[in-house]
Amino acid sequence: MIEYTIARDTADVAGFTSLYQEAFGGPPYFEVYPRYRIHKEIWGPHLERGVIVLAKDDGSVVGFCCALPVDDAPDDIREFLQDSQEILADSDQMWYISELGVALSHRGRKIAYAVTERCLSEANRLGGAYYVMRTAAKGSNSRHMFLRMGSTEISEVQDVSAQTEENHSQSTQRIWLYGNCSFALQNLKALSAS
Repeated sequence: MIEYTIARDTADVAGFTSLYQEAFGGPPYFEVYPRYRIHKEIWGPHLERGVIVLAKDDGSVVGFCCALPVDDAPDDIREFLQDSQEILADSDQMWYISELGVALSHRGRKIAYAVTERCLSEANRLGGAYYVMRTAAKGSNSRHMFLRMGSTEISEVQDVSAQTEENHSQSTQRIWLYGNCSFALQNLKALSAS
């Protein structure tokens, strides 16, 4: 049985890190992230200022969803959102769903829906009325789920080729989706139950 928890300390950082490397080391990203960067750039900021939801199977981390208030997101995220003419929500009410991954061995079991629902629920509880996320423009594993939960895809594609040299990503463009947390939570509950 899958157990879902919100990370409160560093107890699960090793499991998270291994799964992060697996999830983003394959298609469409093929990224290479050293452990220290995952700890410093992903785990640390989300544990301190955001939300990390973990799915665990028999104690092993098999899924995760992370979010930050947009005002605490990396500079390139905030700059892109400030320039967007299509996202109409104020940044102080918006959370950025920054990371989503499920172990290859556990895909197809609606774990992504469950961790995203719990992550959005916590963000909503902390004052987030809206969410935004980005994913690979081609070959995204999460785009379909975000559309099914009622997200709106914006038309502008973000070029991230300057950033991809550092992590060797083969995905150089990102698409953006956003929506209302309450509406998405209703849809996620229905999708998880079906």
